[in-house]
Order: sequence, then C-alpha cells, then structure tokens
Amino acid sequence: MLSDRFRYSVMDFTREALLAELELKDDIIEQLRKELEEYRIQNSTRKTAISSEPDVQVKRPIIGKSDEAFETIGNALCRNTFLRNLDSAQIEKISSAMYPVEVQAGAIIIRQGDLGSIMYVIQEGKVQVVKDNRFVRTMEEGALFGELAILHHCERTATVRAIEHCQLWAIERNVFHAIMMESAREKTMSFKRHLKYSARFGGYPEEVLLRIAEFCTEMRYEAREELVVKPQYVYLVCRGSPISVCIFST
Repeated sequence: MLSDRFRYSVMDFTREALLAELELKDDIIEQLRKELEEYRIQNSTRKTAISSEPDVQVKRPIIGKSDEAFETIGNALCRNTFLRNLDSAQIEKISSAMYPVEVQAGAIIIRQGDLGSIMYVIQEGKVQVVKDNRFVRTMEEGALFGELAILHHCERTATVRAIEHCQLWAIERNVFHAIMMESAREKTMSFKRHLKYSARFGGYPEEVLLRIAEFCTEMRYEAREELVVKPQYVYLVCRGSPISVCIFST
C-alpha cells in the first residue's frame, strides 16, 4: 500500500506535468492566433495568385521506405490535430519525402525558443518533452512532433530530448510547403475540369471556371452515407463510390 507521502508526491508530479502540458497547449494556441490574422489578410490574395503563378516544377525528394515506415508516418499524420485533414495523396507524398535521422540518447532534437523548420515522426525510440525546464510528457514510436515549424514560421514551444537511441523520419518546411502547393494546384485543375463538363457551369469562360475552382472544397462520402444538403452550398459530384463532392459557398 502506498504511503501518504509517496501518494502526495505522485499527485504533485502529475499536477505539475498537467500544468506544463496545458501551458504548452496555450503557447501553441497563441502562436496559431498570431498566424491567423496574417493568414486572413493573405488568403484572399492567395486564392487569386494560384491562377497567375507560373507552373514551377519543384524537385521533391523520394526516400525509399518499408511498408511499416509508411504506415507509421501515415498514422502519425492522421492522428495529429493540425494535419489529420490531409488527403491520401498528400499523406503519400509527405511520407515519401521524409528522410531518416538517427539520434543518440541524451541528444537534444529541438530546443525551446529556436526557430524551427523540421517536423519529426518517431520510428523507434523514446523522447522527453520539456518546457521551461519542467517535464511535460514522453513520446515514443508513432508520435509526431515539431509540426508547428512546418505550418508556421515560429519559435519552438518546448525542448525535445532523446531518452534512448532514436530512429526518426524528418521533413523540412520548404519541402512540405512545396507538396501542399503542388497538391493545391492539382486539386484546383481537377475541380476546373469537373466544372467545365458539368451541365450548370460548362458554358462559363475558362477564367471564371478557374476562379470558381479555387474556392471549391473536396468532401468524401462512403457508399450509402447520407449527405445533408445545405442551401448555401452548390454540390458537384466528381467521382463515384465513395462519392467525392466539390462544395463552394453561394
């Protein structure tokens, strides 16, 4: 049976870790809040810019991996709060572009306050997350960290140190952004083709179709899944089962 002293000690440690975890989440939210205003300003011009940008071919590295590695990376991306809405094509491209990194026990992988540019997925090993010299949590195989560095140009919100020898997969911000831009262009052109051959939009000029396509969003529905139609949207069926629908506000 645990002594009262030991029980209180465990409770204090747990409370300390919980508070550190909450502070870390608060920092992440604050970083995102700062980025949101900039995004709102840039977003309207970004929509227009896609159609006017030259078709630049980005050299995207493709790193060979085992099926197990692809599964580990894919699952990590799908579980992450900020990346779980990636589609299967994006996940495959990101997984293919990630390169291996090995770190020894005790090595600092990312340091709080540094400007980061790399995201990691743990293939093997265990790491410790520390914020303001306080323990936050441990992470092991299948965990993803450093995602804010590729989503936003911001400082690291915590330090991550290897507890044991670790095998990681890594991707840099510029490669991640290149993949997302390439994916956005491909989707826009796909939406434009579907709009062009639809009865409702087929007669529209090319530039109008492209403009509409830039505001389309893809939604997927499984066979026999009920689609609740909202009056403020127009729905265009692009592919069969599972149904894929382009949606945009009217």
